[in-house]
Amino acid sequence: MIVREISTNNINQSNKKKGLKAFTPYLFLLPHLIFFAIFVVYPFLYGIYISFTNFDLMNSPKFCFFDNYIKILTFGSKYSKDFFAGLLHTFIYTVTAVPLIVFVPLILAVLLYAIKNEKLRNFFQSILYATSILSVSTVVLIFTWLLDRDNGLFNNLFMVDINFKGNEILTWVAIISLTLWSGVGGNMIIFLSSISSIPKSQYEAASLDGANAVNRFFRLTLPSLRFPLTFSLITGVIGGFNVFGQPFLFGGKVGSYETVMMEVYEYAFGSSPMAGMASAMSVLLGLIILAASVVQFKLMKEK
Repeated sequence: MIVREISTNNINQSNKKKGLKAFTPYLFLLPHLIFFAIFVVYPFLYGIYISFTNFDLMNSPKFCFFDNYIKILTFGSKYSKDFFAGLLHTFIYTVTAVPLIVFVPLILAVLLYAIKNEKLRNFFQSILYATSILSVSTVVLIFTWLLDRDNGLFNNLFMVDINFKGNEILTWVAIISLTLWSGVGGNMIIFLSSISSIPKSQYEAASLDGANAVNRFFRLTLPSLRFPLTFSLITGVIGGFNVFGQPFLFGGKVGSYETVMMEVYEYAFGSSPMAGMASAMSVLLGLIILAASVVQFKLMKEK
């Protein structure tokens, strides 16, 4: 009887220890989950909530149900013009910038991988990645100085007189250039890591079969990068549709540089705040981003 009680106690203690061990990982995750709930989940849900209200940041929000969405989707209304104009500018930026910040880093990663000297490769890799650690405001300040009409390095170096802020096309070129310059490093590191993980024996076998560098890239390297490419494209599109800092700081608040996020900012914190309308625009933009991401994922999966 005593032996049975001792064995029962041992089993209970063992089960308690197993339970504590199983619960321990969640204790480490708890601080992150708390911050995630406070700073991500709550603002996300509250943003959806106030999109159905006439909240103006001053008075308590009052339900107006789908009025904000109806105003945005009513063709010819001020809100519709602002939203779809911003969406057009956002689309122009995305379809121009995203392919560049995916394929330029891919080319750089292939070129870096071709460098046999590891120290030299690491040197160039560090230089190319360094721009990725700079904030958007810092990058915009650098390009503002480089492209200044009177005192900029570009005009003085090439002895030309180009006003990058006086022409819409040139302003877009500058905005996309600074985006590429600051965003090339992250994707390059991802692609270089993926290429480095491909067994060298596969390249050697392809070379023995008579495949040149171009054939090896399209038939061996590129198919091996389908997951990093999918990730970079989807995150690039999400970032492109959420672009705010580059056009806001370099292009200005008025003109063909106003993206959807700039319209949201203006409606939320402008002279006559309409936070409910701004939230409705954000929700619609989120649905567009979700649809674009799903389509991309399916296309990349099929290819």
